[in-house]
Amino acid sequence: KYRLPIYTLRLPGTRLYIVNTPQLISAVQKNFKALTFQAVTDKFSGLICGTSQEAQDVQKRLLDEWQAAANSAPSPSHTSYKALSPGESLDEMNRTMIQRLAKEVEIIVSGGEEKEVALFEWVKEAVGVATTDGVYGDKNPYRDAGFRRSFWFYEAGVPTLSLGVFPTIFAKPCLEARQRNALILEKYFTSGDYLHGATLTRNRFDWHIASGFPIPDVAKLEVGNGIAILANTVPTAFWAIYHIFSNPAVLSSIREEIIQHVETTTSPETSTTTKHIDISLLKTSSPLFLSSLKESMRLHSVGVGVRQVMTDTTISTPSLPPFLLKKGSLVIMPSQVQHSDPDLWGALDVNAFDIERFVPKAKLKGPNPVSFRAFGGGTTLCPGRHFAITEVLVLVAMLTLRFDIQPVAKGTAWKEMTTEKAPMTAAMPKPDDDVDVVLRQRDDDKGVKWVFNLSAGEKGIAIAAEDM
Repeated sequence: KYRLPIYTLRLPGTRLYIVNTPQLISAVQKNFKALTFQAVTDKFSGLICGTSQEAQDVQKRLLDEWQAAANSAPSPSHTSYKALSPGESLDEMNRTMIQRLAKEVEIIVSGGEEKEVALFEWVKEAVGVATTDGVYGDKNPYRDAGFRRSFWFYEAGVPTLSLGVFPTIFAKPCLEARQRNALILEKYFTSGDYLHGATLTRNRFDWHIASGFPIPDVAKLEVGNGIAILANTVPTAFWAIYHIFSNPAVLSSIREEIIQHVETTTSPETSTTTKHIDISLLKTSSPLFLSSLKESMRLHSVGVGVRQVMTDTTISTPSLPPFLLKKGSLVIMPSQVQHSDPDLWGALDVNAFDIERFVPKAKLKGPNPVSFRAFGGGTTLCPGRHFAITEVLVLVAMLTLRFDIQPVAKGTAWKEMTTEKAPMTAAMPKPDDDVDVVLRQRDDDKGVKWVFNLSAGEKGIAIAAEDM
């Protein structure tokens, strides 16, 4: 309410520091060992993954070793996710994901010129299979509908599990779903099926085993890894589609920008028209498109950055007095405070969807890049952001190029979507209710063969402050 730069909440057994300004957030991020995220994730994984005491002891040892190492040493989490950095491994995952998404979209066309779907559920299925194909390869457990159902049932129970209060009583069905998928993933690893997965998956398994994690715990952690893979990507894709297709002017501008990257050829022998698009151009040469995706994330992201204070630490900025953070406390950095601050984004339209808000403007200084917190920041910046945002770009581009999407009832406007039922643990909340839409194939898409490729990329998408 008062947007103080920092304040303290004293709760039974703990103390919280709520940090609200980009300058102090940067100060927190610089103290990445004294104010660490690793200790938070280790505790959280024990609650939601149900790891053994042996696995938790390994996590404690790795945390202590990292704390004692030089500042240049990567945290345990960063070590296991290194393959998500821009380069050959990420390109491999992206190409697999792109081809699977193309198949999911082609299914709509093969069934006729239009298809009615519940939009969020359709996105959940399309993104769920394509994303996990990129991660787990052609032995992907998520290809099984039962596995996917168990995962989403488990995901819905994570808020209850994270409380750590009598989970066998209050979250028994969630625990059962977690155990079902853990056993399947354990077989995925022990049978060698993981060798068909991405470099990320192979390296993560090897790292866990070399670090001393028992295989059953590796499988349990992999169930929890599904939260990182899917829980935010699916609603991010939904909100992007919703904001673009519900506004004709926005849709027209985005479509015009994307079409510029399409190359069309016609075979003289068969008269077949083929359209090619290099996804890399969407990542590097589509400022309006990328801006629209960041804007939808700004409006809907409610993630909270959390750090554990490992030792008494003082943070300060040139314009603010020093603040002492006491050992054993938690630092909380709510992204919604940054994303809704009228001083950062403009008092008149801070709550409005502005397609041009993140388009670089010559001679105009925009908000501090640290203010955009959809992927966190600093050394704990989401390692999977390049993979996730590429998938959203690809899906929205495929739909924009090939379909018109409108509410099922002709002549009706898109309904306003709310997120009041979303759990407090949701970083990117789902809509309270789904929206029934019809996907109609565009006239200029009929009879066209599409080829989606990805040229090698040494750089990722400039999506967070650290990418710019």
